[in-house]
Amino acid sequence: SLPPGRWFIRDAAASRDKSPYGFVMNAPVNGFDILGLVAGGGSMQMNCRQPCEDFKRSRYGDMEPGDVPNGEIVCCGGVKFICTWGADKEKNQRAKEIAKKCLRAHERVHLPGVTWDECATGPTAVKWKRSGKAACEEEVVAHGASRSCFEAALSECGGDQQCVDAVNAWIQQETAAIEIYKNRCKEFEK
Repeated sequence: SLPPGRWFIRDAAASRDKSPYGFVMNAPVNGFDILGLVAGGGSMQMNCRQPCEDFKRSRYGDMEPGDVPNGEIVCCGGVKFICTWGADKEKNQRAKEIAKKCLRAHERVHLPGVTWDECATGPTAVKWKRSGKAACEEEVVAHGASRSCFEAALSECGGDQQCVDAVNAWIQQETAAIEIYKNRCKEFEK
């Protein structure tokens, strides 16, 4: 048996660092590497227990709830997370679940187009690979995806009129956003 604090085999990821806890950024209580595959924090889940809420609090904490974006992609521990804060505004539980699903559909359109420089230690904003007209056109597609999702999900409300009204409001909001972005995209053609 080995004395406490000793390993049978030294961790390969830690051997590159001076610290034996380098594979969890010297925070063995907060960081963990479930698969043992992390070198330099690549997919380590550290300070990422509630990445969407932590990011919202740090980025939008002083804003009125209605001014917080409906959704965003954040990075934490080398992993992309889709946040759907807009759904939290819904009082009707069915409408809230539909909103989460459809806001995720919107953000999934953006997933391939985002990256980050470094996000091993906590929630971080992603960086967009696209800009200008390409980013504008992607927003049109993303709002179209969420509008289609809301339209298809209307039947999930069943006879719940409060849910139907909420989903119809989302459809109107997404339709308006599509028109706004289509007009913005035209500005790039001038």
